[in-house]
Amino acid sequence: MTDLTPLVTAEQLPAEASAARARLAWRQIWLKICSITPRALARTLITLTLASVVLWLIIISGPVLLPFQIGVVLAYLLIPVISFLTRYVPRWLAILAVYAVAAGLASQAVAFIVPPLIQQVETLINYATNPDTLTNLNLQLREAIVVLPEQLQPLVLQAVDRGAVTFRENFGSYAQQLIEMLAGGALSVVGAFSFIIGLFVVPVWLFFVLRDVEPGRTAFEGALPPGIRADVIAMLRIIDRVFKSFVRGQLLLGLIVGTMSYVGLTALQMAGVEGIRFTVLLAVFAGVTEFIPYLGPLLGAAPALIVGFSHSVQTGLFVLLLYFIIQQLENAFLVPYIVGQALNIHPGILIVLMIMLSQFGIFWIILAAPLAAITRDLYVYAMGRLSELPRPVGLLPGRPVNSAPPPQQDEQRTTTADEQREQQVVAEKQQHQRDHRTQK
Repeated sequence: MTDLTPLVTAEQLPAEASAARARLAWRQIWLKICSITPRALARTLITLTLASVVLWLIIISGPVLLPFQIGVVLAYLLIPVISFLTRYVPRWLAILAVYAVAAGLASQAVAFIVPPLIQQVETLINYATNPDTLTNLNLQLREAIVVLPEQLQPLVLQAVDRGAVTFRENFGSYAQQLIEMLAGGALSVVGAFSFIIGLFVVPVWLFFVLRDVEPGRTAFEGALPPGIRADVIAMLRIIDRVFKSFVRGQLLLGLIVGTMSYVGLTALQMAGVEGIRFTVLLAVFAGVTEFIPYLGPLLGAAPALIVGFSHSVQTGLFVLLLYFIIQQLENAFLVPYIVGQALNIHPGILIVLMIMLSQFGIFWIILAAPLAAITRDLYVYAMGRLSELPRPVGLLPGRPVNSAPPPQQDEQRTTTADEQREQQVVAEKQQHQRDHRTQK
């Protein structure tokens, strides 16, 4: 009698096993949904409602929370220092010591930077609107375009003359509007009563945050549901890793680049290079623009180059050489060791993203890099956890698998009766195929 039982080929076996695993996974999901009690559902809804209310309050608070945003940045900067000092002194004493040192440094910075900065801003406005300055810059540009083809020189000269006239006529009004806008925005924010209260409350709030950061972290982790605790902690670690690298790295980069710019411009001035002016203003501008990835160093060097070339080609070349050296030192030594690889995003993608976010303001241009890095790492982590061979829970992107933390007891995978039955069906089909081959 002929055996009419359909055979299972070798190609069908992986498909059968995948289908069995899929049926088992959907069955387990359904069992978990059916196991949700009304009390658990109520707890989840209350938690989501409370989180939505808190997020809504944060969004509508806006400028009122500006002092606390500054406090968060300061916490990122001060936590490593305080953690180091707690090895030798109590934590509260370490916080007070850091407060005293920070207050002293801030007062010295204000005393030595703010007065010359204000003076140089006023001098720069008068210098830029001076007809002699524009005439000298025009002459320098005319000398520079001599190397161009004769057919293009008249067109370039016409464009230069038109640009010089427009700049001379509108620079004063543009500068005045910019100052009024900045002053008006600052006064409107500072004038808010809640802002004044927050400004005095933030040091006290920051003290308690720095003192209780570890107990607070432990309490937060303990409040998370056990089933998602490790994944939530891993995602928060991804966000913390990126923002920590960005805030500390860019602040330190800005400080170093600003200092090198000031030292370099002062050295050129002392070496007898004529036309070196506004050293403090140009150094501060170069340090602040470091927060803008890739484009920041170019923007920071542009004013210094304009001032240098407006005096003479020789001065402009010296300034160009100085900022080229600073840029090479930054790329070769500072960025790899200070920022690291947490913000490793291709420049082509990041520049397009910054242009897209520029419509929302300068603040979003600065945040383009960390937001892109966080989105990338969260996506990689989620895809790794949801793959057919999932990465270990809590393992951050970029880490080897053998460095994963040990899994929680309630997250370990157990073999159920349904899974055993599915495995038995696959094994019987494989045995049937072997028996059929033996009969042949």
